[in-house]
Amino acid sequence: MVYGLSVMTGKAKIAFWSGTIIGLVGVFGVGHLYLGRRNRGLAFLAWTGILAILVVAGLFVPQLWQTPANPTIVFGLGWVVQTYDLYRMVKSTPAVPVDRTVSQESR
Repeated sequence: MVYGLSVMTGKAKIAFWSGTIIGLVGVFGVGHLYLGRRNRGLAFLAWTGILAILVVAGLFVPQLWQTPANPTIVFGLGWVVQTYDLYRMVKSTPAVPVDRTVSQESR
């Protein structure tokens, strides 16, 4: 069991696991979009597009696969970064929605 995932809400668990599993296929940012973090989700989707361009370019230029920008390394790095960021987002998502109007009226 991953530390901290046992206390998450249903939406947070769905976001984390869908983002992690779909990220393994190479599409990053799905969990962020599910959580409503549109800018981060779109940034990770852009990273997916860059990765796709890198893979296609590697088909035509075989030397690209021998550089530090190897698509496999870029994919692995992208997956780790987006999964960790998604974990941080999910962990910081409150389990119970906070009603700000009630807390402001009680002051």
